[in-house]
Amino acid sequence: MYAVSLLGSVRRIEVHGVQLLEMRTFPSTEAEARLSETLTTLVDIAELLRCNAPFPLDRHTERGEAAVIELLGRRYEEPSAPPEAFEAENVEAVREEAAVETGDSWLLVPLGTDGASARNWQPVFDLLQRQVARLAGDFDRISERMRAGGSEGHLGETCECIVEMLEVLEYTLGRIKATSGYVSYRTEHDQGELLEAIERKTTALGGNTDA
Repeated sequence: MYAVSLLGSVRRIEVHGVQLLEMRTFPSTEAEARLSETLTTLVDIAELLRCNAPFPLDRHTERGEAAVIELLGRRYEEPSAPPEAFEAENVEAVREEAAVETGDSWLLVPLGTDGASARNWQPVFDLLQRQVARLAGDFDRISERMRAGGSEGHLGETCECIVEMLEVLEYTLGRIKATSGYVSYRTEHDQGELLEAIERKTTALGGNTDA
């Protein structure tokens, strides 16, 4: 697995949030489609976390950590940035310390269970938690605008569900980061809570749709 799987998913949610914030009126077919895709993406993130637990949270050296964070942040903002767009010193550092690979002119950050790739989880979680916290605020504002505009039906419930799921995801990432070494019971418990929240909400929304 590579970091782009998680970061790319969060980035897609951000794109949907930006577009929703720019909309002047609700409801609309586009708004419903973007909210639906956001729900699906959150389910995908939860499944990726569940499938890869427990997580090794050993850290890189200071040099390696800084280089990986710079790479991840740049790739998040510019997904198609080629290796030439990064500082040569940082590229050398991530290749040496983080086992970063090059594929189709992309720098790929592997996420593994031992060795250098195992130390990549921590900076990925750091970035994910910051972005998810910001997205929760964005979707909360979208939810407030929907309520103010009278969109309190299925569309409003979907947006509120997304806010709750993002908050649970942020909490889950925080709990993972708070534990050193291999995470066992607590990680599985927190991820179970995340998946249960997603299943509960999506089931309820599905019932509302069928009604």
